[in-house]
Amino acid sequence: MIMPFGSPLSPSAICLGTGSFGSSLPEDRSFAVMDAYAEGGGNFLDTAHIYAAWLENGVGASERTVGAWVKARGMRDRVIIGTKGGHPPLDAMDRGRLGAADLNRDLNESLDRLGMDCVDIYWLHRDDPGCDLDELLETLNGFMADGRIRAFGASNWSVERIAEANARAGANGLKGFTANQPGWSLANRNPDAPQLPGMLSVDGPTRAWHGETQMPLVAYTSQACGYFSADNVAWAQAGHEGPCPHGADFDCPTSRARLRVAAEIGKNKGYLASQVALAYLLHQPFPVYPIIGTGNPGRVQAAMTARVIALSDQELEQLEAAEYGTNTDWHGRLGWLLFAFVRGRTRSELMSHASTSQVYGRSQLSSSVGIPRRWQVSPHDSRRQESPHTEKLLMAALNKENWRGSDKGMRVAL
Repeated sequence: MIMPFGSPLSPSAICLGTGSFGSSLPEDRSFAVMDAYAEGGGNFLDTAHIYAAWLENGVGASERTVGAWVKARGMRDRVIIGTKGGHPPLDAMDRGRLGAADLNRDLNESLDRLGMDCVDIYWLHRDDPGCDLDELLETLNGFMADGRIRAFGASNWSVERIAEANARAGANGLKGFTANQPGWSLANRNPDAPQLPGMLSVDGPTRAWHGETQMPLVAYTSQACGYFSADNVAWAQAGHEGPCPHGADFDCPTSRARLRVAAEIGKNKGYLASQVALAYLLHQPFPVYPIIGTGNPGRVQAAMTARVIALSDQELEQLEAAEYGTNTDWHGRLGWLLFAFVRGRTRSELMSHASTSQVYGRSQLSSSVGIPRRWQVSPHDSRRQESPHTEKLLMAALNKENWRGSDKGMRVAL
């Protein structure tokens, strides 16, 4: 049985981010948010060793608060706990921290804060291209062997690096990465907005790789910092007068167009634009678990509703094809449009392919396998239509070396 998150539990479709818990969000309110999340069927919590370290008295607050809630509610056997380590020093972001000593120290501190002997999935918070992959894999497999972690994943690693690491793990009889955690939302980031170093978001080739390998993707910044909120919808309806109320770093022509389409689809279906934006991520041709972040229990409940929204092929294509602005070049626009019409597969075919790909180690897209398109989440109709002509166009694009890095508007630091 494949357990990409290290737990026999089936992960809830929506993951809860806890970065502000216990620091900017007091413990009692943090508990209320986690209570609402659990009551709504959520069981997948995401934290990190570095969270809130930039705040006075914030070091370790998120992990301690998550651990205290799990203990107080008796939830350890009912939740999946993921934390991250190996983050560079905040004052020296170019210095890697993926050596055995650093990771061992981070993991032990995280477990102490959480009050746990083991975490289900341990994420490497950043990549260090200079690290020795063989030594890194030995270290992580050692953590699994001594029972401190059950699986490990990569956050802010390129899929090329993940594939390389997993190929080495397979060759050496070791476990590899089982999940990927990049940034991804329906909105595009404004390329002029400040960018934190070392953070990666999803681009066209990343989507295609996940479609082929079926490696689960856990998407941070899935709500684009509130860009699809009711306040932003009202702002858009008023002609975008004044500053963007929420998620200004994502404000660009493409995001404005997608906000409009999400609001229209939501209005027709009786949902919020923010719920439609999350549902979009859940309608991909590979497992996607959006991470939500909020300090409001009511908003947690609203976000969880995205699980029941069924989007049609036409609606999904309307969301993706919303007018592109100046934040991508023409190669990137072509890549996304081609991907939107790539040949379909039934959900059963996708799952069958996933069952044969237990080691997510492929670094090249295979024309013999094809690139599966997103499946329809609705239980009423999982059939897909094919578009052989556009598949040929996509494969031709993928065979060009310069295509992989062309979608400049998407592979940015979030």
